[in-house]
Amino acid sequence: MIIVAIVATVANCIATLLLSKGSKHNLNMRATYLHLLSDALASIGVIIAGILIKLFNWNIVDPIITMVVALYIMWETYPIIKKTVNILMQAAPQVDCYAIKNDLMQVDGVTGVHHVHVWSVDENSIIFSAHINMHDMMISDAEKIYDPISKLLKQKYNVTHVTLQAEVERGKKRRFIL
Repeated sequence: MIIVAIVATVANCIATLLLSKGSKHNLNMRATYLHLLSDALASIGVIIAGILIKLFNWNIVDPIITMVVALYIMWETYPIIKKTVNILMQAAPQVDCYAIKNDLMQVDGVTGVHHVHVWSVDENSIIFSAHINMHDMMISDAEKIYDPISKLLKQKYNVTHVTLQAEVERGKKRRFIL
C-alpha cells in the first residue's frame, strides 16, 4: 500500500506542478489542479497512515487523515463552486453600475443611460448592454460614439462584449434601471 501511494504521490505532484500556472486564470484548470492536489494529499495521507499503522498499530490515524484531507478539499473547492454557480446563474460581476453610468454620461454625445445589464458567461468575460440616449443623428454618427464607450468599458471595467441601443427620447425620463 505504501509503495503504490508513493508512486501515486510522485505522479500527482508532477501533474499538479504542470497545472499550477494555468490554474490561476481558468476555472476548469483550477478545478483539475485541485483534484490532482487532493489526490496527491490523499496519497501522502496514505503513506503517513501506513507508516503509523505499521509502526504503532494506530488504526485511527487513517480516518483522521481522510477527514483532514476532505476538509481541505471542501475549503478549497467552495470558491470554485460559488464562482461556477454565479456563472451558470449569469450573476452580475463585481462592477459598480452607477460608476459606469456616470462615466458613460461623460462621453461626448451621450445624454442618458438606462436599462443597464452586466453579467458573466465565464470567469474571464463580462458582458454589458445598455440603452444610450443621444441627440437625433444618423446611425453612422451614432456609431462614432460607440467606440469611445467600448474602449472605456474595456479599459476601466474589463468588459469584453458591449451591446448598445441608441435612442433619442425613448426612456430618457425613466430612472436609471439596472
